[in-house]
Amino acid sequence: MSQESFEEFNNRHPSMAEEILESISCARSTERVEITSVERHNAIDKTVCGYANTPEGRFAFEVEDGISRGTVVLQWVRPEDFVQREGEEFRGFMLVPNDERILHADSPQAREMLMQYRRLIEQPWFKSLVRGYNQDMYNDPAGNRTRKHWQGVLRKHGLRAVPYKQSLKWTGKE
Repeated sequence: MSQESFEEFNNRHPSMAEEILESISCARSTERVEITSVERHNAIDKTVCGYANTPEGRFAFEVEDGISRGTVVLQWVRPEDFVQREGEEFRGFMLVPNDERILHADSPQAREMLMQYRRLIEQPWFKSLVRGYNQDMYNDPAGNRTRKHWQGVLRKHGLRAVPYKQSLKWTGKE
């Protein structure tokens, strides 16, 4: 029984399974459920790891919970079989030019455009724009009105949003 699926467990112990999922949703330990880590992806979505003491023994779990994918049990195994994955800290988004060719072109014009962008990211209004985008995406990740608003703003400035790590080649901080 080292690789018992959560669905099978749920069929045998529905109230215990409900207690485990409730604890995961609230990201709080209970008497029978120990939450060991919570990795927040935004204000709603998270990955939760921990242990559950059940009538069938102790189990380790890793569960994604939120609005983006619902509740997805990634691991439900005996503690000795649990594989702790290193979560990568998500640092938000950066706004970069729409035209990816600027990075790869070897012309004086492309280099000048890249340097203009690197000066732009130091401007207070641009930093405020990035903060606003990140705040809205964190607090309302599934909001269609929010996304449509930002699509218009980014289009107006010739920008697009990329995860911060992908922006390092643009900012010269690789």
